Amino acid sequence: MHNTRLLFIQCFLFFLCLNLSAQTTKHVVSKGETLYRISVQHGTTVDALLRLNPGVTPETLQEGQELILPHTQQSVGAQKKVAVILPLESNSLEGTRSVEFYRGLLMAANRLCSDGQRIQINTYTETPKANSIDPILEELAQLKPDMIVGPVYPSHFTKLSQFAEANNSPLYIPFSSKAETIINHSQVNLVNPPVNYRNKLLAHLLPILFKDYRFTFLHYSQGDDGELANELKKLLTANKIVFTSFNADAPIAQMHSAIPKNKATIVIPDSSRPEHVKDALNKMIQYHSSYPQRAVALMGLMEWNDVLQAYDHSSLYATDIFIPTTSAYNANDPQTQAVEREYKKLFRTDLLATTPKMALLGYDMGMKLFGKGTQADNYQETQSRISFTPISKAGGKVLNSIFLYHYKPTQQIDLISPKVDVSL
Repeated sequence: MHNTRLLFIQCFLFFLCLNLSAQTTKHVVSKGETLYRISVQHGTTVDALLRLNPGVTPETLQEGQELILPHTQQSVGAQKKVAVILPLESNSLEGTRSVEFYRGLLMAANRLCSDGQRIQINTYTETPKANSIDPILEELAQLKPDMIVGPVYPSHFTKLSQFAEANNSPLYIPFSSKAETIINHSQVNLVNPPVNYRNKLLAHLLPILFKDYRFTFLHYSQGDDGELANELKKLLTANKIVFTSFNADAPIAQMHSAIPKNKATIVIPDSSRPEHVKDALNKMIQYHSSYPQRAVALMGLMEWNDVLQAYDHSSLYATDIFIPTTSAYNANDPQTQAVEREYKKLFRTDLLATTPKMALLGYDMGMKLFGKGTQADNYQETQSRISFTPISKAGGKVLNSIFLYHYKPTQQIDLISPKVDVSL
């Protein structure tokens, strides 16, 4: 069940982290051997084999060929064993994204290995069939991994969650938000939290960020996204914090009466329908035009991001809007650029046009999870904050990565990246 298709994933990175010295030995290639198999057999890396054997490539490896092997001496420190379970051999969209994500993980392991850490990554290729996970679980029982990354297919969530719980091995599900096993399995960690948990995290965050603001809720009779508003109202009521509300069909004058004269106000709508997003933006523009002396801002919803792509920045500046998101990609960030350059150099391709960027997600996760308890704890993520919040005493955890883009009337965009330290 191990994924050994070296040509498919083009992996030129460390699987076992080792220090290499100048002493060498030799290996004669047998029929059917790959560079990856040879590297694992001799406790080295594909990258080290390529460096010591100029002209050798995975494509030109032949039976009877003699390879120079580096003498290996293990690095100091406990080895971390990681099991990665992804559809790495699938040509589907999830397979393509999984490969890029996996490459990011390997790049992080490579960097950490260069700092002396020892990381063993064991890969397992999954298929959608429910029973295809059984032989993988048998191998995991022998491996006893320190952590598991995957799977993608929901048919495997239950058995892997049970295994993780029984073996006290954290399970990090990278893509799907539909792993209901998080409710009663403490070892399950969702990297892509369901909408309800994202809204709960944001609802806990807003009173902290906007402690000097009055909250006002904009209600649409046919709204489709009232979860954030409802969660926030509960918190405000529990903490005896005053808030106001007005209906979307109310005139601007009525909206004005719901907004205090001497306090900044944040307006929170309860719909993500495109026509309601447009209406909310227009209402705020009209309000700022009619009452320019009032400090009133609009809070967009998580689901607004796709809709707002059709709007130019001028209309967003005019509303003084905050737009929440779970990842913040900055193409001009030097560290992000360095990771992308390294990725292109290693794999001879650009990153996929996805949100979030799969390779950066894998890299951030690898740096924070593999490097936990080391100097890598100070690593600043390129895209998503890798930090988790428990959903309950008995349940698992969800990624608490939340950012706010603030489109200010001064034609500037601020990125607010608060740390969410709450218990749901």
